[in-house]
Amino acid sequence: MGHFRRLFSTAELCSYLGGAKAVDPPVESTVLASVEPKTIRTTRGDEENPMMIKPWLWILLVCLFSTGWALHRSHVFKRTPEETRDSFILVTALIGRQPELLKDIDRLSKADLEWLSYSVTSSLTDDNSNRTNRFWMSDAWEVASRYQFNRDLKHHPEYAQILSILTEEKAVRKSSKLYTGAMGVTRILWGHREVVEDILKREIELEKSLSENPRMDPVMVAMEREQVADTIEWRKGSFPSMTESLRQLFVDLYGGVPESTLQRLLSIEPHVW
Repeated sequence: MGHFRRLFSTAELCSYLGGAKAVDPPVESTVLASVEPKTIRTTRGDEENPMMIKPWLWILLVCLFSTGWALHRSHVFKRTPEETRDSFILVTALIGRQPELLKDIDRLSKADLEWLSYSVTSSLTDDNSNRTNRFWMSDAWEVASRYQFNRDLKHHPEYAQILSILTEEKAVRKSSKLYTGAMGVTRILWGHREVVEDILKREIELEKSLSENPRMDPVMVAMEREQVADTIEWRKGSFPSMTESLRQLFVDLYGGVPESTLQRLLSIEPHVW
């Protein structure tokens, strides 16, 4: 019947079977006969490609992957060529003790390099002397000195004078150890500051002690003053040794600098004084 239903109308079918009176077909039958095959074809077409992924979904997945990769590598894009070179130098120097650095060499930030610089300069083997450090006078030491100097410069703007004075010397400009020398100067200036602060502290404490005991025996007063004076003189005695140490450093690095240059460096005063 389904086959005849598609080929004949209701009236024609009745006439063919027995001559019955033709009746106009209901609207629903006509619509069903013409629509049903199309509906079946559409459903089958969808079932034949159940795994089809829309093009816009592929585009969305590619965009998400690209964004994640870019965020993961953003720190690399922000690094300067100099920081990339510094990473290689510092990691190569420290890889014997910290082999895990190798896998992170392309992800080291500026802060990481600053931290690694202290690993280089603190690698002492005997006494507290730079010359016992296996990295002394190496490229790694110079790179580490640059990071540490620039960090100190943020807190001590007067240190900019050190670079200005040193670069006036031809021997320094020809050398690759500018920051090694600059850090040597900052250490001596810091040593001078510690001595001066210690001297001032002892003098202030002495005067405070005497003012709190106005009836102190004059002999005791004289003894205390003499004791403080001896301590101050002893502390001042470290100035020449520190100056000679800096002079020798310049000989090692640059073959020496004029005495006038040395004195100019030693005369730099911290801005906090």
